[in-house]
Amino acid sequence: MLGRYRVFFTNPTECAIGVSDISWGVTVAAESEAEALELGLKDAFALNREFGMPPHGLKVNEAELRRLATVRPQREM
Repeated sequence: MLGRYRVFFTNPTECAIGVSDISWGVTVAAESEAEALELGLKDAFALNREFGMPPHGLKVNEAELRRLATVRPQREM
C-alpha cells in the first residue's frame, strides 16, 4: 500500500551567527521508507547535479547525499 513520505536533506552550515541546519525536502508516494529514500535521492541527485545543494550551491557526492537524508511518514491533516 502506498503511503506518503517526506524525504529531508539537512545541510549543517556555518554562518555569521553560528552553525545552522538548512533543510529542504520532497514528498513522495512509496510503499516503504526505503523506497521513499530512493525516490527522494533521485530528486536530490538531479538538484545537486544541476545547481548544487542549498543554500550555497556546493556539489556533494552520492554518499554525502545519503548521509544528509532523513525519511518521515507524512501525517494526514
